[in-house]
Formats: sequence, C-alpha cells, structure tokens
Amino acid sequence: MKNCYEIEVLAKDGLYELAPIILASPIKLKMTQSEEIGQYILEQSSKIDDVIFKFVQLVGYKYVFSLSGIGVTESLVNDFSEFLKILDLPHKVLKSDTVFLSFLWNDEVTKRVNSKLIENEYHHFLDKFDNFKYPEKYITLQDKENCLADTNWWFIGSSKGASDLYFININKNLKSKKLLIPFAINNSSNTAIVCFDINGRVYICVDEHNLMKLIGKNGFITKTLTTG
Repeated sequence: MKNCYEIEVLAKDGLYELAPIILASPIKLKMTQSEEIGQYILEQSSKIDDVIFKFVQLVGYKYVFSLSGIGVTESLVNDFSEFLKILDLPHKVLKSDTVFLSFLWNDEVTKRVNSKLIENEYHHFLDKFDNFKYPEKYITLQDKENCLADTNWWFIGSSKGASDLYFININKNLKSKKLLIPFAINNSSNTAIVCFDINGRVYICVDEHNLMKLIGKNGFITKTLTTG
C-alpha cells in the first residue's frame, strides 16, 4: 500500500507518560489498557479523513504501530513525530521497509533517554500569576505515589511541557473568558480537562456530549479540591 507506514516507539517505562499531552497528537488518539499485553497503548479514538492507526505488537519495550489510508500524508507522519518528540521518545518510521525518519534511534542514546526521569511540572504555574496558589489538597496528592493509577485521570504536570501546551490551548486557542490553569485530564472522554481559576476554584472544560460520558446517566456527587 502506497500510504502505509510502520511506527516503532521505544518506551522502557511504557506509553503512560503520553496521556497528559495526548490532545497534541495530530491523529485523534486515546490511551487504553490492553488486556492482551497488560500495558497501556495508543488507540485511535475516531477515524476521519481515511486515516487508520493501529497497535501491532510490543517487542521488549518497543511499541509497534501501523499508520495507513489514503488520508495519510508525509506531513501527518512528520507531525506525529513532533508529538513524540515532546517527551523525547526515541522512534523510527518505516515506509516499504525503508527508514522514512528517525529520532534518537541508536543504542547509546536510547538507553540514556529511556533511563532518565521525566521532570514533572506539578507546580508549574506557581508564582507566575499574582495571588495564585495551588490548593493544599492538590499539593498533598503529589506526595501519594500513583494515587491516580486506578482511575481514568492523569495529572498534566506529570510530563514536562504538557502544562504550557494545555494552558495555551484553553486560554488562547479556545479563548477562555476566565484565566484557567490546567492540572488534570480524563482519558475516558479524551477531552475533559480540569483546571483551577486564579482563586483555586475547580472548573471542568468539556463539551456536553463528553460530559454525559464522564458522569454517566445518574450523574455523580464528589467533593472538590477546594471545598473538601
């Protein structure tokens, strides 16, 4: 097939770290846990413009995906590579068994990149705005390792670069009338972003369709980070 690519991604600690920045992908993706391999993988959330993205296999810590369809262009492949570069994930793209592009794809650099700890940005916006402070309950959660591991939520600050990405998307691209500081994202809806305002109040940015997916038919009642 003319527009068929194989994408290989090296991730010693898994693809979980991509969750906070998944909206930056040029292909609409979601993070799902594969029962077959017991790891989180990238899965296409909606098929548009004749683009098909599929997980193929996991070999060691090399995740292999296929990207095909008449809507696949070299520009799209390059944009997806830029998405992976946000977290410095080594990757290689093959087209007809020929290397189309690669990033940090050699043994020495790959070992260094995959062994390093990704710097977090849990308190990224502290002191950047007058009178803004992260609520104490939010700060307390950062001391609890993997406190969101069994949920569909990820802290945006868990990956370097994600905080600014979502801040720009909400406040500039989506033109929020209120200054919002993003701190978490929900993977089940793939678009629900939770933010603080300058006073520490919590806001959920989500469209009506995904809000119903998020809360279910009967809704829910929960304590907020600000009111306890």
